[in-house]
Amino acid sequence: MKSIGVDIGGTSARVALFDENFNIISKQITQTGDKEFDDIIDEISEMINKVDPDRLTKVVGICSPGPLDKDLGMILDAPNLPKWRNKPFLRLIEEKTNRKAFLTNDANAAAMAQAVGDNRETIVFMTVSTGVGGGIVYKGELMEGKKVYAGEFGLMIISDDDRNHSQLYAGTLESLCSGTALSKKATQVYKTDISTKELFEKYAENDEKAVEIIDQWTEYFSRAIANLLQIIEPEIFYLGGSVITKNQFLIDKVIEATKNKVYEGLKNRIFIEVAKFGDDAGLVGAAKNGLNNFNGGNND
Repeated sequence: MKSIGVDIGGTSARVALFDENFNIISKQITQTGDKEFDDIIDEISEMINKVDPDRLTKVVGICSPGPLDKDLGMILDAPNLPKWRNKPFLRLIEEKTNRKAFLTNDANAAAMAQAVGDNRETIVFMTVSTGVGGGIVYKGELMEGKKVYAGEFGLMIISDDDRNHSQLYAGTLESLCSGTALSKKATQVYKTDISTKELFEKYAENDEKAVEIIDQWTEYFSRAIANLLQIIEPEIFYLGGSVITKNQFLIDKVIEATKNKVYEGLKNRIFIEVAKFGDDAGLVGAAKNGLNNFNGGNND
């Protein structure tokens, strides 16, 4: 069965029709930016109808930043989508497209995308970019939680370091391992503004300070992997986000650093790969999640 995915972000919204193997058949994009809520809903609904003019599918999977109320179909509080707050947009899209719609957050959707073509029982996806997030897929279904808070790996406390998370407390994975955190740490160490890109350039030159920062990053991130491995024992970790995709050597460093933090029987079961589908992961996963929910609900 074909499916439609919608990825709503703070700057743009993308819509795509997929075939049964989740290859894109047609795709459209619109800017969100400062547009009014009603106007964006109209544009997204129009794009859904345009990518599937022959009505090849009755279901739409949607992802957006969270936190969400997936039952009421609305965003509770996303800083980059303030005009969407507490508005039941899912119902509006269903009415305007005459299709059943299902909602999850963008990180969970990217996690679901990793399950395409991968039948392993437990899959964990983590993204490391401006922030740190992710999702869990178990037996082909998302583990979301009632209010879609599950998979917030960035809030895992992995140190007593005093770098504070912007919303909660010190020592979180996001406050220590995000691209933002790396840039802040480098700026502090070098006493001048240093971007994450510049930090990794210095690391490639074997700069002593950069090596120390990246080694500390590896230690912190490996703690998170070890925690997850020994709590839910995923068979595979898929890592995405610009910090990872632009510096893929980090994966081998994390695997090695994780080995001394887990049971002996897990040392050779630390499998980490670069996430699939790139920038389209949210679209793919939203479509797959929508299809899963539609089929599971025996919708007509």
